[in-house]
Amino acid sequence: MEMSSVNQQQMASVQQALSTMTLDQSMNRSEATMDKLMEGMQEMSQEIQQVQNNATGQGSQAVHVDFRV
Repeated sequence: MEMSSVNQQQMASVQQALSTMTLDQSMNRSEATMDKLMEGMQEMSQEIQQVQNNATGQGSQAVHVDFRV
């Protein structure tokens, strides 16, 4: 029996979701942990953007960014 291209894509999507879920479980990653990680990454991106904006026009300077995960 031949599967249509759409069905193959849907099956691949389901397989990828299951693989991701299995990886998350094996690494003890919960939804709350991932949400907190994403929040931290967004905050860090904002801080980096702020540093870049402040450094614009001041010539070439080294910038130290400290972050914790």
